[in-house]
Amino acid sequence: MKIFHFFDSPFFDKPKSNTHLASMFSSRMLRNLSLGLMLFITPLTTYAAWDCHDTPPYPVDASITINSGDVYQHLGSAYRCGIGGWCSSPALWAFEPGVGYYWEQAWESLGPCADFHNTAPQLQGISITDPVDGSSIEYPAEAVLAVDHRYQVAISVVDSESNLASWSLSTFEKLGTEYRNEQFIKRGDIAAQAEETIYAELRTGIRTNTTYGLRITVTDSAGATSEWFYDFDVVGETTSPLTISSTHAVYLGEYGSTAVRAWNPVSMPARPDVTLPSGSLSNVHIGNSTSSGGAAIGFDYQLSYSWQAIALGPMTFVASDDEREVTAVTEVLPQDGLPLIRVEAPAQAGEGETVRIVVTALDHDQLTLAQLTQADTVVPASSTQARMQGEQQWGLDLSYELDMPGHAMFFTVVAQDGDGHWRYQEINIGLASDGHSCASQAIDVDSVPAYPDWPRLDWQGLPSHAINGDRMVYENALYQARWWTQSIPGSNDAWEFLCDL
Repeated sequence: MKIFHFFDSPFFDKPKSNTHLASMFSSRMLRNLSLGLMLFITPLTTYAAWDCHDTPPYPVDASITINSGDVYQHLGSAYRCGIGGWCSSPALWAFEPGVGYYWEQAWESLGPCADFHNTAPQLQGISITDPVDGSSIEYPAEAVLAVDHRYQVAISVVDSESNLASWSLSTFEKLGTEYRNEQFIKRGDIAAQAEETIYAELRTGIRTNTTYGLRITVTDSAGATSEWFYDFDVVGETTSPLTISSTHAVYLGEYGSTAVRAWNPVSMPARPDVTLPSGSLSNVHIGNSTSSGGAAIGFDYQLSYSWQAIALGPMTFVASDDEREVTAVTEVLPQDGLPLIRVEAPAQAGEGETVRIVVTALDHDQLTLAQLTQADTVVPASSTQARMQGEQQWGLDLSYELDMPGHAMFFTVVAQDGDGHWRYQEINIGLASDGHSCASQAIDVDSVPAYPDWPRLDWQGLPSHAINGDRMVYENALYQARWWTQSIPGSNDAWEFLCDL
């Protein structure tokens, strides 16, 4: 089927190259032709498009005989055979239409393919199912969904040409007849099928008494696109949410991020142990927010940090609104790539006293082992708690409760990561006696601050930390800091025990 061409006369009833055309004119005639005319007659046989809807593909395996006048489509264009013997030749290098070295002597180009019979995809049905009770709502019935809930959505579409290509789902907040604040849910491809059922998860947020629209967009391989909207209401009562998430672990000097989602405006105080790049702290009204597995509708505020860790240890981020406060912790690990060991244990204890030891072992990627040994014997933990990132264990928290004997106790903590790297740390718990008292050593503690009244201030002028040489009192004992720290006195190697009060 010929759609459009410039000339339709016996003179131009066969394809002609520029050389062939030129040979039809005498040299004198060519000399009398103006440049403009020469430019005009160059594309004598030019087609805008050819309807390839019923046009068979060119048989590259030369399995059939091609006759003069036969039309085939190949590599996105249509061609009419001029010389049957050459069109049927197995010598593709010479006569493959549009490709062979001499293809123009055997074929006539009819232009690029187009399908003028293509119809757009059609919607067969939409269902929204509650996975809890199994109830289902079918389009076009009125949809009323519960607040803060997850639903399974199934959308059936068909295409008469069996050329479905792609689809996408998104939601909008509806104000009158206007849809706004689009929230993308999911998209996918379809392998040229006549029908397809699209599955996705829809998660409602906490904004109630509001109408939303579910938009379904389906496109076929010819570029025809259909779009449908299914409105639904969200009803119910719930408390306004406030959630915080943070990078679970970073190496010292690395960048991490912390984010908060809320219905009400939120705030996050600055921290002295992270560096915030310029412009990284923002409070932006975003309308909707993406959640893993589907769209979360109704979250109005998001506050986010992008920060660089400048101190080892756990960093606790705090976010609050008018109703509550939430926290998230990021562990900062040393850059040597070895597991990090953190120990909380008393520097000394009296005979018969219950000694509590808390061991935390962390790794950036994968922690495979963490244990406490005494004289090469593994000490059984009173409790064990794994820290997971997805299915990967990156940390272990171990607790021990032991009775203090009549002598000092010595332990070793061992931690190993997935690459076979080890780290060891020793724990010494001395036996308390009068010789360890501050009075017996003539140490004045009257002017020493007690934890958490830090001797050093942060940039806001608030008690914040201790540095090398600073002394602090905690649980009737005097400690001296070995380096910059915000840890509890006596809880780790940052502190040196001096004496009992």
